[in-house]
Amino acid sequence: MKTFTLLFTIFLLNSTNIIAQVEEVISNLSGPDALTIVGDFLYIVEYDAGKISKIDLTSPDPVAIDIVSGLSAPNGILINGDNLFISESSAGKVSKKDLTDPSPIAVDFITGLSRPEGLAIKDNELYIAEYSSGNVSKINLLDSIPVIMNVATGLSSPAGISIDDNYLYIAEYNGGKISRIDLTSSSTTATDFITELSGPYELAILADELFILEFTGNQLLKVDLNDPSVNITTLVSELNHPDGIVVNGTDLYFSEYAGNRILKLSLCPNTSSNLVIEQCDPYTSPISNETWTSSGNYTVVLENSNGCDSIIFIDLTIPTFDLSLMISDDGMMMTSVVNDASYQWLDCDNSFANLPGETSQSFTPTNNGSYAVEINQNNCKDTTECLSFVNVSNVDLNLVDQVSIFPNPTNGSILIEFSRIQKNTKIQLVTTHGQVLKTRTVENTHRIQLEVEYPSGLYFVKMVDEYNKQGVFKLMKE
Repeated sequence: MKTFTLLFTIFLLNSTNIIAQVEEVISNLSGPDALTIVGDFLYIVEYDAGKISKIDLTSPDPVAIDIVSGLSAPNGILINGDNLFISESSAGKVSKKDLTDPSPIAVDFITGLSRPEGLAIKDNELYIAEYSSGNVSKINLLDSIPVIMNVATGLSSPAGISIDDNYLYIAEYNGGKISRIDLTSSSTTATDFITELSGPYELAILADELFILEFTGNQLLKVDLNDPSVNITTLVSELNHPDGIVVNGTDLYFSEYAGNRILKLSLCPNTSSNLVIEQCDPYTSPISNETWTSSGNYTVVLENSNGCDSIIFIDLTIPTFDLSLMISDDGMMMTSVVNDASYQWLDCDNSFANLPGETSQSFTPTNNGSYAVEINQNNCKDTTECLSFVNVSNVDLNLVDQVSIFPNPTNGSILIEFSRIQKNTKIQLVTTHGQVLKTRTVENTHRIQLEVEYPSGLYFVKMVDEYNKQGVFKLMKE
């Protein structure tokens, strides 16, 4: 891999164009290659410097600290317990470093390998990709004298390897493919899983997803291992010879060999969706159980199956009606202010019974009473408040003839005069909605002053004398 000097020169002239959102973790390394993570520390193979360094991932500005030096073309790295295993490709061996030992020296663990590169572990067995021989071999870490056994043969430059359940996935660099082999099978022949790749070099697996670095294709790819059609998704493109990769929780760290840096890609980006709801009644979200009573834009944030935020934007429309009723100047007709709807006028004094045939926008009562209208627009219904209506044609005209009210219209107060002395007459100032604003009683006098300290509009002056004779007068407040 590290022999493509001409390609390196060409690609170093190009700037990195990252399509997915990534973050630079550290730069100015020396040919960073394989990666592994233990706790808060990221261990880095620096191929060109022949060493292993580490950084603290919790630091906002991490600094690389040397752990092992004096290595011969280190490629793969793996930590098992307190032991750090390193494949040294030029030396044809895997060395081991006790992480509890402050010495920066690694010791030989197994030799006689053919350019060892990628490492993986399962059930105390260490798997080794041998690039030059085209094999993947394994040794048992519990054996006092490890014996090399072939797991897969006939491969085309195996580099990175990764294990998922009983399958060993192999990046065949010169073969331009990912192959796999069932570790429970006695066969050493791998089957093709993905072909037509451009220099696949390193692999990582998380939650049934296989991540692939194309060293010459300069891409980070993803494949769903449960997808029978094996569709490939490009996560990041136009990298600068990506080399090593490791998953940590929902973060993916990968190295750029020629870029001399480590990048991080969040595998937990926020997902979002839009929901458009139109309905007449208050809306209760079946997801969050929140209830909204008015139109608006609302947001629900949930945790998806990967533990990431799933944001749902809700565009909610709940139609509302202006439930006002207009009163005609003569006080004889009520009109809904809502246009282009259907209407049904109701008798509030009769359990809101429908008034037969009264389905127009306007309604002229023929009897005193309390009325409302049900409005239906775009299949949404609502009902106005009840409005009390007093028809002057149904009152005692003798009482009306005996009373005068002035000034009318008025700016504030009115004087009510009777043609004779009143013994016990009740006077009420009433709104068009039937609300009684004030009540006065006239006793042993023929006149009374009434203050009208209310907003401009139409009011009614209603009076009932000692003989229960009734009179109603319209009053305009300016």
